[in-house]
Amino acid sequence: MLLLIALLAAAPQASTATPNALVDTIYRHYRSGGGGMGDDRVLALLSPTTRALYDRALARDSEEVVIEADPFCDCQDFADIRVEAVRIAPVRAGRTTASVRIVDKEMDDGPRTIAIKLIQTPQGWRVEDVSAAGGAALLSQIKPTQPTPTRRRR
Repeated sequence: MLLLIALLAAAPQASTATPNALVDTIYRHYRSGGGGMGDDRVLALLSPTTRALYDRALARDSEEVVIEADPFCDCQDFADIRVEAVRIAPVRAGRTTASVRIVDKEMDDGPRTIAIKLIQTPQGWRVEDVSAAGGAALLSQIKPTQPTPTRRRR
């Protein structure tokens, strides 16, 4: 019995043990009643660097990070997203990209393809960046903008 409890306690780590498992874990939070990108369980799946940038952007804007659309679904609202297909590129140096084809079963607005850059960390696989075909990548929306250099007058 104690062994079963210990195994169940270790289960969340298993949900990020492989790139496929991570993608599965992400999209569980996009079904009916899920919170999507605003869900702390989804934010916990960001790489430490990406999460730090997200948190800094949130602190900078004080209210909320302004993201045009939820990058995991390329949408502002969703009802019940389902994954139709996942292709994982070969892993190289602890990095890979997942190409995920999704459809919102209730919105009926056709399938979308999402590219998720993954990185392997000591805590398992995490999301380094995510973007929809033709959409802005998450990192481009949360990285601080560099001030334009000013020219000195002579």
